[in-house]
Amino acid sequence: MKISYTLPPNPPKHFETASSSITFGRKPSADHHVDVDLHPDRYVSHVHARLTYEDGEYSIEDLNSENGTWVNDHRIEGEKRLPYGSKIRLGWTVIDIDIKTQVPDIEDERIPPSEETIVSEGTTAQPVSEKAAEPVPEGTITSVKDALTPPFTELEGEKIDESQKQSWQQLKALNNFIQALGTTPSIEGLGQLLVEQLRHAVPNAQRGALLLPDQNGKPLLKAHWPPGKHSVSMTFVEQALHKREAFIWTSSHPSETTDNGDTPQSAIYYDVQSAIYLPLFSGLDVLGVMYVDNYVFREAFSLTDFELLRAIANQVAMFLKDSVLRKDLQREEKLRSNLLRQYSPKIADSILKKCGHLQRGGEDIDPVTILVSDVRGFTMLSAKMEPDEVVRAINEMFDAFVPIISDLDGIIDKYVGDSVLAVFGSPEHDPRQWEKAVLAAVRMQEAMRMLGEGRKIRRLPPFKVGIGIHTGKVIHGFIGSSERIEFTVIGDTVNRAARYCEGAGPEQIVISKKVYERVYDLTKVDPVTIVTKHPDTEPNMEGYLVKSLRGKGDMFSRDQES
Repeated sequence: MKISYTLPPNPPKHFETASSSITFGRKPSADHHVDVDLHPDRYVSHVHARLTYEDGEYSIEDLNSENGTWVNDHRIEGEKRLPYGSKIRLGWTVIDIDIKTQVPDIEDERIPPSEETIVSEGTTAQPVSEKAAEPVPEGTITSVKDALTPPFTELEGEKIDESQKQSWQQLKALNNFIQALGTTPSIEGLGQLLVEQLRHAVPNAQRGALLLPDQNGKPLLKAHWPPGKHSVSMTFVEQALHKREAFIWTSSHPSETTDNGDTPQSAIYYDVQSAIYLPLFSGLDVLGVMYVDNYVFREAFSLTDFELLRAIANQVAMFLKDSVLRKDLQREEKLRSNLLRQYSPKIADSILKKCGHLQRGGEDIDPVTILVSDVRGFTMLSAKMEPDEVVRAINEMFDAFVPIISDLDGIIDKYVGDSVLAVFGSPEHDPRQWEKAVLAAVRMQEAMRMLGEGRKIRRLPPFKVGIGIHTGKVIHGFIGSSERIEFTVIGDTVNRAARYCEGAGPEQIVISKKVYERVYDLTKVDPVTIVTKHPDTEPNMEGYLVKSLRGKGDMFSRDQES
């Protein structure tokens, strides 16, 4: 046999032997014999591969090398027969063989011998059985029964070359990926699918990963191969994200000794020779980055590989966008159901319209008016009543309060036992929120007096409530866990409204100075001091006890006109 081998940029070397086999390796010793020493190539194993000539055919066998044996830019497993014109690469070293005879391709690339192919002008190739063949009608479509059989036929001695075979295999891998993507239930399943399919779509891809951003935009490593290892270059990831473009990167040639500083340290550390990075686009949004790389060969990826990966990246981006939309719809439907349990449809629609896409979190709203009511002496009253009577009395009170608050554009934020917390001025700003809150409190006290008369007739103890009102800034939004979330208000204004409520006696309404400043011309009040529980750290609060409304008829008519 006669071969030549080249380690760029060095000139070719030649080797000739009468033996029927040649063993390639690096730095031979007593423990491992090699015929051709490729020691300048650090990617070649000590015993790398064996070339054999037998019965007029050449074959090459990989001897469990670390970086593999490559035939026509495809890594082989075990032994492979060499068709005419094969290109062999061990590490960086290219092996050229003077093959005189054209060797048939491997058997599984051919049409099964049990079938014959009839081809005539104006017809499509049609496999037939050993029985008498029926005439093939013009325009008949051939189905490819064997998935390993390429959908093309050798004609008039023409051979199916390696490029045709590779193109078909890559298209098949792309099609398989798209089909499997439709049945993938989750993003985690997507990562596993990429691991399985990208190796078939791009055989020279030795490593790869899928990175998706978290809520703060930080890329997270969602899937990668091989297991336990990755070769992510955050420099390349950031370039793909910020420049919004896919690219092929190739390392410097070994002969180039200068370093211009463009090579990321991670690429040097992971010994990356060639890589493709692709941003995952959905409209104007970049949903993540996908990449593959090769640590053996600088020219591992072709433009066909690049375009194929772009097609896969587009499919992945659509899957991610669809997955996000599905989760958003599920979350919004769940929150919508919670809102409808918490508020009337009118208020729920107003909240949905204001907040748009529902998500946990809130916003500062200033001003908002908070009304808190509480039954005075409830513990002693309930001790004298049966449990069902207590619940029935509370429900009667709430049935009276809810229409009053809703009619004045307030919303019931929550019920806490016998207490009600109502909000005026949110989610929609209301320039009359203060007078509406005070009017609601007055009507609530009137409703409680009417309920009390009815309870006296039934010889039941009446409930009497105290009401406090305060105004200021609150945080209003969706608060809670992913399993249970509510639209509510929190903040110092809510706490102070509760303090004014505590300072109100039975059948009393106490408003803060801030509220009184807004309704001074509508109310008759007496000043009061709300004694705090911790006077050493928190001063007493100034408040006003509402005695009556000035021109109640005028105020009520203004409310009706609005």
